[in-house]
Amino acid sequence: MPATIGTYKDNVANVLVSDLRQSGDKEFTAELVIHPHNVMLIDRDNGARHVAGMLEVEACLQMAMAVTAQYLSPPGSEYAFVTSTTTINFLAFLFPLPATLTLLVNGMGDADGKYLELDLLTTISQSGRPTMTMEFRSRAFDVAVLRATERSQLDRALAFGPDETDDPSI
Repeated sequence: MPATIGTYKDNVANVLVSDLRQSGDKEFTAELVIHPHNVMLIDRDNGARHVAGMLEVEACLQMAMAVTAQYLSPPGSEYAFVTSTTTINFLAFLFPLPATLTLLVNGMGDADGKYLELDLLTTISQSGRPTMTMEFRSRAFDVAVLRATERSQLDRALAFGPDETDDPSI
């Protein structure tokens, strides 16, 4: 049964991370599970035998969010995962066969309890070789801080016309 904590999915068919566990000091491992009714499969058929790259991206994102929620966020807190930069490398085709997700925490810092700065690397491996890597530069925001930041940016977005810009950084 896939673990849904931190994946932000209501439909278990869309959860791609299962059996999440800590496998080292800053390393986490999970099984990639692709349900036949996953939203990325039910409306896609280009004749290819390999798994769509967007499903791999979603799996890496779910892995990063689930590890952050279950292992990196302070206990009893509610944090929301927000990515600022990703670097994606497709190394080989991923087939609908058993595969493993691994996440390494390359860096983590706390900004006075408002958010966590995260530098994460997720790898999908199949038959012992990597098929994809995805690096994340992310923040895990305390939910109250995120809501206030979103509200402020929404107010600015509504205040500007279509040709005006503002600094979108969080």
